[in-house]
Amino acid sequence: MRFALSTSWFAEPASGDEVVDKALELGFDGLEIGYRLGAALVPAIAARVGRGEIAVQSVHAFGPVPEDVKAGHPELHHIADTDEDKRKLAVEKVLGVLESARSIGALAMVLHAGRVKEVFAPWAWVHGRIAAEHARGLVFRIRRKRMEALRAQLLPAYMDALRKSLDELLPSFSGAGVDLCLENLPSWDAIPQPDEAATLMRDYSGSALRCWYDIGHGQVMENAGKGTMAGAARDLADYIRGVHIHDVCGPAGDHQAPGMGGIDFASVSFFAGPQYIRVFEPAAGIPPQDLASGLALLKRIWPDEQISPGQRP
Repeated sequence: MRFALSTSWFAEPASGDEVVDKALELGFDGLEIGYRLGAALVPAIAARVGRGEIAVQSVHAFGPVPEDVKAGHPELHHIADTDEDKRKLAVEKVLGVLESARSIGALAMVLHAGRVKEVFAPWAWVHGRIAAEHARGLVFRIRRKRMEALRAQLLPAYMDALRKSLDELLPSFSGAGVDLCLENLPSWDAIPQPDEAATLMRDYSGSALRCWYDIGHGQVMENAGKGTMAGAARDLADYIRGVHIHDVCGPAGDHQAPGMGGIDFASVSFFAGPQYIRVFEPAAGIPPQDLASGLALLKRIWPDEQISPGQRP
């Protein structure tokens, strides 16, 4: 069973060879090109891919770091932006990442689609990192209802922008043989939420559009009172191309190594299926021995066998 390591774990790698060597040393046989990786490191990684020493199946937008920014970030641009000029620029930049993904042989691009910006209003901001500790409280429930009502009112314009971008992008992704994967995020303002993602997948059935499920993000939202991580994963399983793997300490301390937090990874053991790309996405600074332990844990509790979506628990 193949597991990849996100290059975002490497704080300041000296070279692409260092990235590959360390991933292999820890027991990984793949990499995800993360949004913080410098472009200068990609050729060495690509050379190792070409020699069959390691695989790169996914690229996280907007990686490698574009030349026109000082530091990488997954939300430099949003294809669901309601500002038409910003939306067009986002489409252009995503196509640039697609070229990078295609050139290194990746099968999927991970993308944060956008956010309902107005939901950042102080009275409505109930991001999981704040709300999880008060998920059962009256004040939290009142704020959540207000936030959800505001989001529902504003969402159509954002979804129209997202669909317009998808209409422009998906033919290029299909032609390149790369899936465009929208990731679930640990916040209430993010687009799309799991039910919205399922609708998009049905509406764009047969295209290159897929979901990317982040287990840690799903757990943060569960801790904040928004469904369950495993339930959302099962509901989207037939649409998911890949998965980000990390644990959560407390209500919202995500991007830990598996086994360092409270996630029941056995509840999503269907991600052992060969149809899924599996990527560890720990925070920079997580000790390497914790990653090795987490990898051993997943290999032990996720059966190394072919599991079809219809067999998932």
